[in-house]
Amino acid sequence: MKIKCLFLVALILAVTSISFAQAKTKVKASGIRSVDFLNYSYRSSVCSEDLGTAKTVKFRKGRFKAAGNFFNIIGNKVIYADADGDGSEDAILQIICGASNSSTLRLFEIPVYSFQNGRAKLLAKLDNKGLENDYQKYYPDGFLFVLAENDVKVKNGHLIVEVLADGSYADPENIATFDYEMSGGKFVLSGKPTIKPIK
Repeated sequence: MKIKCLFLVALILAVTSISFAQAKTKVKASGIRSVDFLNYSYRSSVCSEDLGTAKTVKFRKGRFKAAGNFFNIIGNKVIYADADGDGSEDAILQIICGASNSSTLRLFEIPVYSFQNGRAKLLAKLDNKGLENDYQKYYPDGFLFVLAENDVKVKNGHLIVEVLADGSYADPENIATFDYEMSGGKFVLSGKPTIKPIK
């Protein structure tokens, strides 16, 4: 009888400690999921600068076309994760843009939104120009193309981005992986980007 009681107490303590650990690490769902990012007015940066279109892009069903250029949310997908480590979900978009009549002019932007005062607020943004500058600090002759097929991920408060790199647009040689963390209201590179050959 004593053994059964001790076993029961031990089991209760184990379940309680596991539940507490899970509750401590759980990311709190915020109102960010109520924002319809597929039908949203978005302030562009490199896409509008390099393509010469309007700064404000009005997405409809995750797409926008104007003056022979396109802006698309990749896969019409919004990624929800805690990108800034505050314990609440943020929304991460992967946007590709380019000239409709060209298969080589492709740019990308990765805006991250938090939810504040009942609305989405731009937390920070990454784009191909910033990533390429970070890449060339460590690989001076290197260059980037488009986002790799894997989605942008958040791990332990770090934003992990994979980009096709080097070689040619038709035949890139490497996948470059960038690790960013939030600092001073922007994403800052955390260490040297790693590269692995595309098999």
